[in-house]
Amino acid sequence: GKQRGSVFCRGGMANEIEIVGERIVEYMDTFNRPFNANNLVDEFAQKTKKSVVLKALEELEKVGAIQKKMFGKIKIYLTDQSKFPVCSEEELEELESDLAHKKERLAEVASEAARVSKAVDLLSVEPSDKDLDTDL
Repeated sequence: GKQRGSVFCRGGMANEIEIVGERIVEYMDTFNRPFNANNLVDEFAQKTKKSVVLKALEELEKVGAIQKKMFGKIKIYLTDQSKFPVCSEEELEELESDLAHKKERLAEVASEAARVSKAVDLLSVEPSDKDLDTDL
């Protein structure tokens, strides 16, 4: 892997930036999705100042630990995708097939749930045995 620590100088706020940077990378790796700066500032706001999060993002981008993409004025940050395994065509086809089977099963279960719900509704409007006994 790339050495992130070599970019950060030691002591005081720089050390805090390095620690926050490590937490940011760990957080982004866990979710592996794009984040804007506000997402990350909000996530770390209780324990860290906004300026520290923004500086850590800047440093992480410099060393290649994360990537920044600009969409107009909005900065989107992505974790380094080379850390994650790439699926083969065969694996993708297998996953798609599995998903199709699960969607079929979901439709069957939803249909059964609707049928049972309808039966419950019909039964709930019929008088109970106790009510019938009272009426007699």
